[in-house]
Amino acid sequence: MKYIICLLLFINQVHAQRIDFIENFELDSIILKSDKPLILIDFYTTWCGPCKRMDREVFTDSTIVKHVNSNCISLKVNAEEGQGISLAKKYNVTSYPTYLFLNNQGVLVYRTVGYMSSYDFSNQITNAIIESKESTTVLELDSLYKQKSHDFLFLKNYLNRRTKLKLDNSDLLDYYIHLLPKEERANDETLQLLIDNGNRINKSLQVGIGLETLIDNKQKLQSLKNAYPIEYYIENARKKTLGKAIELKSDSLLNLVLKYTDKNNIFDNISTVKLKYFSGLNNKTKFYKEADSFIKNQLSKYTLKKMAALDSIVLLELINSEDYKDATPEEIQEAKLDYKHTQSVQFVRLYNSITDYIIDNDNNIDHLLAVKKWAKNAVDICLLDTTYFINIYPHSLNNLAKVHYKLKDQKEAIRYQTLAIAASKILEESDATEMYQKQLMQMKKGKPIVQ
Repeated sequence: MKYIICLLLFINQVHAQRIDFIENFELDSIILKSDKPLILIDFYTTWCGPCKRMDREVFTDSTIVKHVNSNCISLKVNAEEGQGISLAKKYNVTSYPTYLFLNNQGVLVYRTVGYMSSYDFSNQITNAIIESKESTTVLELDSLYKQKSHDFLFLKNYLNRRTKLKLDNSDLLDYYIHLLPKEERANDETLQLLIDNGNRINKSLQVGIGLETLIDNKQKLQSLKNAYPIEYYIENARKKTLGKAIELKSDSLLNLVLKYTDKNNIFDNISTVKLKYFSGLNNKTKFYKEADSFIKNQLSKYTLKKMAALDSIVLLELINSEDYKDATPEEIQEAKLDYKHTQSVQFVRLYNSITDYIIDNDNNIDHLLAVKKWAKNAVDICLLDTTYFINIYPHSLNNLAKVHYKLKDQKEAIRYQTLAIAASKILEESDATEMYQKQLMQMKKGKPIVQ
């Protein structure tokens, strides 16, 4: 009897050290029945390392368990499955883990992202509780925006609240900066607002007056909280605006992105940006035309010898950098092995990204004949050192197999696909191997291949 009691006490103790996460739920029903001040939604993915660390290290902390279970109904959501996909889209969740806090009316009041210590997570819960007591919710501020869009004090409060919640403020931010007198755009408060919206969590800075303001005041960035070099904000703004250009099918927004694009960077230039835009619009004709021009006029100029020279230059720069100033001979040797083909890898990825789209979307024979050469280029680079390129070698072989198959060359398609399967087994990529094997079966039967 004593043993049973002790066992029950042990089970209860273990249960008490776990957050009461609910994984299968209807959000509206949870909100309706909520008897706690907050609803916590933990967005995770199966491949997310920081998510697993939070589960293992933070969500087993007795202080955190008590704090969460006392104040929150806790929901756990896989952002890549089922309703998690729509919920992630609804709440603009793009990084993992993301923790959203809703009040007991179902209104988003706070959010935070990434791995953090138990102490920091406890502070986040406290912040969420404070925010939940605000007299005006962000949704209510949203509804007031149209009628108060010229009320500067309202805009300032509204933008600060949305920034705190890590919401997408790209258009609102530019509108606010535009209304500011020029002398106020350069003050620390305004610049900090831009920094907070341009960081890795918010990513609300787009190409526009806000970015221009940061560029004009880049010398002040190092004195601001959590600021990065100006290149970081330009890159994020370009990505943000390109995504918007694709969504709105806007050539004018594309041109804004191109304005801040380095023409001399072989891996990220005007052509590569246009290729992303045309693939996003699924414009096969313009995509092939741009790809053909880019490869003929730029990419093909990089021979294997020239790629190797670039690899050596970048490796030498790394070894001579501050990061390796006090490195041991063993660490230097390890770096030479780990980073010996960093530029060549990028060339393979670039070839693969171009051939991927055309193989999957274009049936024009002339286009596919060109793609066969490009796919072979990617494979030839990998053959220089298949061990080093093992992460991308199977994909390159698979592309070459698929383009041969589309060109009715079944024998060569089967040969390259067999090599792709063998390489993926070395990589121990079971999902890729399974897909390649299914494709090989289709090739042997003369049927359309699965993607």
